[in-house]
Amino acid sequence: MKRVLIAIDNYELYNNIKKEIDNIEIVSKDIIYREGVLEFLEDDNKINYVILNEKIIGEIKQEKLLKKIKEINKKIKIIFLSQSQEYGHLVDFNIEEFNIKKINTIINWNFVKENKEKVEYLKNTSLNKKIEN
Repeated sequence: MKRVLIAIDNYELYNNIKKEIDNIEIVSKDIIYREGVLEFLEDDNKINYVILNEKIIGEIKQEKLLKKIKEINKKIKIIFLSQSQEYGHLVDFNIEEFNIKKINTIINWNFVKENKEKVEYLKNTSLNKKIEN
């Protein structure tokens, strides 16, 4: 199960993510300001994905926020909801409009990809056991 931090400042979209995307654990309520993302990650950095809306408010600049997220945990994948590609080099996925299907595909495709070796091992192990018996 992937651990996901959501900072989009949109209650309806947050609830849609909770209801419609499988294989995730949402680790907090919707964070509504940039500094809140960093505060959360400083306490719990074992997050797989951050879904971040460019429109959330904050004193910290967007570029600095994105860099700090990666400094806290370079393995975190950032799904950035933005009309612009300005920060594309700092994020893993840039989505121009909110789309549950895209987010679901990103998270679950990576889940499958990351676990492909484990699945192959289990398949081979199961096949070997059947052959031996």
